[in-house]
Amino acid sequence: MANPPASHLQPFSIGIVAENKLPSSNTVEVTPIEKLPFVDGELTQTGTTLSSSGTDVNGAAYSTQVASSNTIKAEWLREGESNRVSAPDVRRGARVKLYQFADTDRYYWTVCGDDSGLRKLETVTHAWSGTQDESAQPDPSNSYYFQVSTHTGLVTLTTSKANGEPYAYGIQLNTKEGYLRIQDDIGNYLVLDSTQNHFEIGNGDQSLLQMMATKLSVFAQDEIDIRTTTLNIQATTTHTGNFTENGALQLNGDMTTAPGSTGAGTGQVSIAANVNVKGNAQITGNTTTQKLTSLEDIDAPNIH
Repeated sequence: MANPPASHLQPFSIGIVAENKLPSSNTVEVTPIEKLPFVDGELTQTGTTLSSSGTDVNGAAYSTQVASSNTIKAEWLREGESNRVSAPDVRRGARVKLYQFADTDRYYWTVCGDDSGLRKLETVTHAWSGTQDESAQPDPSNSYYFQVSTHTGLVTLTTSKANGEPYAYGIQLNTKEGYLRIQDDIGNYLVLDSTQNHFEIGNGDQSLLQMMATKLSVFAQDEIDIRTTTLNIQATTTHTGNFTENGALQLNGDMTTAPGSTGAGTGQVSIAANVNVKGNAQITGNTTTQKLTSLEDIDAPNIH
């Protein structure tokens, strides 16, 4: 039985990267050192021009120039890394394995050996298909993406809704700006901003909990409900709008009201229940009552 034909993609040479790979590119300039064993000096992609002149068979003078280079251009081969969509950020001097397709000028490279010490900044992106659509091409709308970039200082994770997921999510850590953000596609989010001592949680209905340095803010369109056994509040100054208390209310400090809507006095306090005052009460304005009952003598020196 005849042997099956060998693959046209064949190992070509061990190579040395001649120039740092650009973050947005999958191609590099490589010197195939097994094919050019006598190359001397520093390896770069800079080529040379060879000039020649002479006389042809007809006696006419001629001159010609040929561009020459010690490197070849090779494209990244995703050998065993099908979910990685960004090529390793190899730099000058790194070792790679080179492959050639048949006898063409098409060359491919993969990493060879541990040259991580040569790398200084990297961007690595992985993607996983999130769709069952056979005709779909992978993109952020139908894939889950995870990227770590020390170039930009971003760590990013995103999901999609192409497989029937009700919501999509994004998580991003920005080490350059100093913040973490988690969000979905309906307006809910969480932010941690280390530069401003800022922590914030919000939702699509504009409810908000925000801590900014020494200030805490809470906002809700309809209602804030706090349920606990004991609630202790200590404040130098307290400002409230409309206030309703259905249980026991204990006031150990002073209470001052703002001007009322009528413009008279310093404000209005309306109490629909019984009032029990165990200490002294001083009223500097007029007092109107339907009935006054005293259990002891009334001291009123101004009554004649």
